[in-house]
Amino acid sequence: MKRVSDYSEIKQSEAIKNAGAFFAFGDKQFNERKKPNVKYCSIVAGLICPQETAQQLIKDLRDVKKAAIAKKKST
Repeated sequence: MKRVSDYSEIKQSEAIKNAGAFFAFGDKQFNERKKPNVKYCSIVAGLICPQETAQQLIKDLRDVKKAAIAKKKST
């Protein structure tokens, strides 16, 4: 049986990937992952995202959370 957290983790990972975002916990990790000529911003807890997709990523992550809560309530 799939847990609600399994659902949300998969959907969160998809949203992060689709936004071109990644986790970096220091300059070394950031420099290894960044793409040239892209401006980045920090979302939360080491989550780095291109500025142009940041607002959509935040919306998508909120939507995933809401859907996971609704799914949990329905089980």
